[in-house]
Amino acid sequence: MEFIFEPSLNFLAVKEPSLYELFQSSKPAVPADAQIAESAVEAYICSEKENSSLKVYLAFWEISRKTTRIYTPKAQPCGNNEYQDCLDAARKYLTDLGFAMEQVNLNYSTAMRQVIWGAIKIFKAPKSYAHAEAKKKGHESPPPARQVIQPEPIVVPPVVQPAVAGSETDQAVKQLSAELQDVRSLLSARELEAAIAAEQLIQANNTLIAAELRYSDQIQDLEKERDTLSGELDALKKQMPELDARLVDAQAKNDETKLEFERLLAIEKGLKADAENELQLLSQEKDQIERVATAALNSARGERKELLEKVDSLELENRRLKKELETQLAELHMSEEKAKAEVLTLKKELVLRKRVHVRELAGLRGELRKLIEEQAALETGCQMIEAFAAANEAPVFTEASTTIAVEPPVIDDLMPEPFAGEEKDDQGKPPVLESLASDPTEPSPFQVPEDTGHAVTEFMLDSQLTIVPCAAPEDLVALYESSNKVQTALDGFKTQKSGGYICAVNRNGNPEIFLLWEMLESNQAVLYTPRSQPKDEHSFQQILQDALFYFDSVGFMMSPVDLSVPVNRSNAISKIQLPQH
Repeated sequence: MEFIFEPSLNFLAVKEPSLYELFQSSKPAVPADAQIAESAVEAYICSEKENSSLKVYLAFWEISRKTTRIYTPKAQPCGNNEYQDCLDAARKYLTDLGFAMEQVNLNYSTAMRQVIWGAIKIFKAPKSYAHAEAKKKGHESPPPARQVIQPEPIVVPPVVQPAVAGSETDQAVKQLSAELQDVRSLLSARELEAAIAAEQLIQANNTLIAAELRYSDQIQDLEKERDTLSGELDALKKQMPELDARLVDAQAKNDETKLEFERLLAIEKGLKADAENELQLLSQEKDQIERVATAALNSARGERKELLEKVDSLELENRRLKKELETQLAELHMSEEKAKAEVLTLKKELVLRKRVHVRELAGLRGELRKLIEEQAALETGCQMIEAFAAANEAPVFTEASTTIAVEPPVIDDLMPEPFAGEEKDDQGKPPVLESLASDPTEPSPFQVPEDTGHAVTEFMLDSQLTIVPCAAPEDLVALYESSNKVQTALDGFKTQKSGGYICAVNRNGNPEIFLLWEMLESNQAVLYTPRSQPKDEHSFQQILQDALFYFDSVGFMMSPVDLSVPVNRSNAISKIQLPQH
């Protein structure tokens, strides 16, 4: 860590209450770095704590010039760990310069800390003796030395300086002031030593009293323990005759056990001899078995040779059959190519027919929308006028709007099933959303399908749900939003503008579909669900397309919301989480 000289500081303005830790060199020394000082100096490490911030300073008191040089770290520590590292680096830096640092004990009362703080020279501003002040002070006596209330305090009597004229007076005043400053410094050091000695004496006396009390209790405990051990020893002495009798019985039993051991050892020797004889017989039987096994092995080798010859003949037969099979496969492959060409021709014809059907469907949808508008105009006597908003603006409507009373209809089969993969025109359904599965080739239950053209789903009002049950943004599979607003009059609401949403939400691993009417003036929602939620991918595709046709027949222009960005998902959740009516 690097420490930088601060030329703007000539003393440490650290007050006693904020003094945190203090280190002082054991004796003055000439620093190894000549830029610090060329004569003997005293080194200090001081830390200041204000509120929760800690600051570290390095100070050098040059004895001959009576000046202070202050150094600070390049960056003050933040936190206890950095403070400890900075303090260790400062101590190492001063050790490398040739100083032996000792910590000053500050664990005293406030008065003692004031005495210690007052005796350190780096906390005092250097005194400037101007010519005018020196001339004035030459006729004054210096103030009496500060006294510290301690046993046998030291009092320095005031020094009366004679008046001297001219420059000699100035020189004499400066010399006497310097001597007086030295005397005061010596006196402060003596006072500090006396105060510390008195404090240490009091602490030692308290420690001695506590030790006497602590050891007196231990001595009493030892005496009690000695009496207890004496009683136990007397009891053991009384038990000695009984223990001697037990020892004699134990020796007798030991002799009996020894005789039993010798008898068992003899039996073991006999069993060992029998085992050796049996092992020899087993070895002879092993040799005989090996001879029989060798003969059986030779016989097996002969049989293996015969089997190998049979395997060779079977391999030849297998090759012949393989060639015949390859010939038959080639013929089948040619037949398959011809069938594929015929299927491709039929598919092209089917695509053309499907496109014709889709165009017819688009025309029917336009006619259906015109019929709905005409019916609304006949009922209300005014045309429905819709103003489409820009991407970043709210939709604007004219006052002449059509009121449509909407009830959950049962959608009948109105459209033929389009061919999978054919392109949609401007009047068709929205494009297919990408699957959420990680593998694009893997089928996913959350893939939004193409338009099947069948409207067989019945949507019912769901009063049990208060909001769309979407717990997290990642559970939202697909979202369609109406790009226009329609004037409607639903049951329980006054006539007002409304918007529509189609939500596909993952619940317990299966996608479920919800239709949301957003009542703009009431700031409430009406939630419809299919009579039965999808159970597989096919039913999911069917119900989603029926929901799109449901809102399309009412007059909404539904468009998909891009959910590929996490922010879009969060915004989509906030749109559909409206309170249920």
